[in-house]
Amino acid sequence: MSAVSVIIPTLDEADYIEESLDATLAQTVSDIEVIVVDGGSTDGTCEIVADHPDDRIILQENGDIVDSLNVGLEKASGRFVARVDADAVPDPTRFERQIELLERNPSVGLVGCFLRKKDPDTGATTLQREPVESAAIRRRLPLHNPIPHSTWMVRREVYETVGRYRSYRWEDYELLSRVIQQYEVRNLDAALVTEYDRPDSIIETTPTWRAILASAVCGLLVTARGSFSFIDRILFGLRIGVLAGRRFARIPVHTLSGLVPR
Repeated sequence: MSAVSVIIPTLDEADYIEESLDATLAQTVSDIEVIVVDGGSTDGTCEIVADHPDDRIILQENGDIVDSLNVGLEKASGRFVARVDADAVPDPTRFERQIELLERNPSVGLVGCFLRKKDPDTGATTLQREPVESAAIRRRLPLHNPIPHSTWMVRREVYETVGRYRSYRWEDYELLSRVIQQYEVRNLDAALVTEYDRPDSIIETTPTWRAILASAVCGLLVTARGSFSFIDRILFGLRIGVLAGRRFARIPVHTLSGLVPR
């Protein structure tokens, strides 16, 4: 059993995946497995992954983002499961520091960190700071996801307790809403992930006011009920996107009524 299973979903990431893999494999925690689950790339992403010389990499071709994440979880053998985006570069000490926090705090089920966004053209960076303590994270949840998905490290047993990803466009937000009902969550007070701020990673056609409204309403429901199960009753018929969807933004935006499992 590896200490950490790393899940990296990909879709046409040829320009970024090698840097992400190299940084992930250079962690100070070397007992890791890296599970790359591809959603149908046509730009050579899979070939780059397959040609990488490190034998800790497992390549699995699959479907959409939620399916890819769940396939990654099925293959994961580590005590901890980390998320890395294909266009994200983790600091070499990220996994070590997250494991240290989890081992010191058995009530914490999920830990993230601050995120640094990098312009791929200019190299300029901006820091995304978030609350670090569980209570403050819960208060921020109605506004947006305060633990960036590409920074997550989760105890393996958390997924066994709360379940896996569900078929929402905002799959990370929804899963966090379940985790925070049963576990403490934290952010490390450090920017340990740099992610390229790409134009094609934004929800493509969602008007800003609708995205903000959707995010706010979803967050309020998460706080009040711990799930999105009443969304279609409140906003039925509105074609509202959300602020998530960094990775597979080209998948058509669902209507809210279609987001709730039947």
